[in-house]
Amino acid sequence: MSWMFGIIRSESGINISDSYDKLHSCSLLTISTPKFYLALGGINETCFYEVQDEYKDTGWAIVGLGVKVFDSSARLMTKEDWKRVFANNTLPINSLDGHFVALRWEKDTFELYTDQLGIRTAYYGKCDEGICFSTRLDWMAKKTGFSEINQTALGGRWLLFNQLSYDSCVKGIERLGPASFVSIRNGTVTQHESRKWLPEFKNENNSKIKILLVSLIQAAINSDYTVSLGLSGGMDSRMLLAILLANAPDKFQVHTFGEEADPDVLISNRIARDFNLRCKYFNEPFPDTDEIISQAKSIIAQNLLAEPASSSIKLRYYSRDFLKNGFIIDGGFGEIARRQYLNRIVRLGSSALLRKDIKKLFTLMYVPRADIFADEYADQLKKAVLLDLESVLNDMPPVKEIGVENFVDLLAVRTRFPNWGGLEQARTDASVVSYMPMVQPSFLRAVFRTDIKERANGKTYKEIIRSKERRLKKYPLVKSGTTYPFGLPTLAAYGLVTIKNKISKTFIDTTIDRFLLQIKDYVIDLINTTEVINWKGYDKKKIKAIVDNYYNGDKRFKQSLDWWLTFELWRQSLSNRK
Repeated sequence: MSWMFGIIRSESGINISDSYDKLHSCSLLTISTPKFYLALGGINETCFYEVQDEYKDTGWAIVGLGVKVFDSSARLMTKEDWKRVFANNTLPINSLDGHFVALRWEKDTFELYTDQLGIRTAYYGKCDEGICFSTRLDWMAKKTGFSEINQTALGGRWLLFNQLSYDSCVKGIERLGPASFVSIRNGTVTQHESRKWLPEFKNENNSKIKILLVSLIQAAINSDYTVSLGLSGGMDSRMLLAILLANAPDKFQVHTFGEEADPDVLISNRIARDFNLRCKYFNEPFPDTDEIISQAKSIIAQNLLAEPASSSIKLRYYSRDFLKNGFIIDGGFGEIARRQYLNRIVRLGSSALLRKDIKKLFTLMYVPRADIFADEYADQLKKAVLLDLESVLNDMPPVKEIGVENFVDLLAVRTRFPNWGGLEQARTDASVVSYMPMVQPSFLRAVFRTDIKERANGKTYKEIIRSKERRLKKYPLVKSGTTYPFGLPTLAAYGLVTIKNKISKTFIDTTIDRFLLQIKDYVIDLINTTEVINWKGYDKKKIKAIVDNYYNGDKRFKQSLDWWLTFELWRQSLSNRK
């Protein structure tokens, strides 16, 4: 990720060292003074800064991407734009779209800010010299010496779709959530505030959604980069493609990756051929074992259990090596505008929401990953999740006032965006310029102002496709490894996909198996290390059974093995062990 790392010296602190470059990556800027140390890194396109005096006591920095949205237009923010923003006494963060962490310092005072939705985040905590802060939790853990896992944060990440709170995953380290501000003076935190994102709920038509989507895509087209659309067989990327074909047919390319037999790949490549699009299709051979393990460790340290270890195979493509000079846009989280999140709660848990039946809601939000923990530790995680769920629901607007559909969509924006989607966005910021048009506050405000009927069943997106490039209707959509007709309503599509998956042979992705088989020796060595054997949270018998069963040919254990490996590599990323 485009990143920052800093230390603010307290009066009683130890002198600032200039050797922290051994902890963090290569930097674009490094400042070391008797008062503070600051390093910024990533790529120039997502890392702006200015040091405003010869003593380096005043300056500002931004990592990420800012977007200025006007009534019917939008553009990416430049360094000059950010300079004007930082000229304000109070930063107008809540008027900006994009994803970023902003830093301003003047003499003994440092201020950190996060974007409205918390897509980018930062951490701070005490260290020997004073206060340490960074956009990387693993670096914070190594510098502060804190590595004990926060069960409240872990519980949501392990047992639910995603973490619900904005707590740090490590005890002793604090995290900035959405629209957060922290002020640090002389090595002491003097203020920490945050604002929960809350849109208006109206019953308007969908015209504003359509205008903003075009504006946000036009902002990318008008940049100095080659727009590269992540094309899949889904509705969201199809809709973005329709806008690009209508507004800038010669100014973009598409990219896709995966096995050739994957329906997502088949449909995407077919569309690219039929429309004569420039297309980059990635299906590279696996790297050697050492490189696979190295890539997995790096990605897992930054993704905080958002994706299993095997996902590092596909995530490696989101790098400058593969998409040089590209500006990536994709349909991430487009489901909000077509009413697709947490439908299990809408269908089966509306009364539970009204009653605040936490146990019932937990069962509807539960996601099995791997049964690897000792019973006592697992019970503690579940208790922490139940308390966290109750707290989060109490902070939401009343269900009766905004409706169940708006309630679950807002819950997704508040919890899934910063705790799941933002992690990969932060990682890619260090390699390529990228953003998700449907993860912008201005767009989401328009969504929540739009009548539910206009959003359900992908109505708005289908209207855009029909008006911009109706030929795209003839290609089927893809879900769960199979296809279904473009015009099918959501519930009917779900039923058809379920039936097809039961009665016919669907595509089976072999990536997980190939990944796990290639690193078999590493995994078997890993379960016998003292770090694994001595960690009290594990049930070693369960883990050994998972490993033995899988490598003895029982493929039912591949998901459990994939997730245990993910957890263990993430846990190790928090320690100082080489």
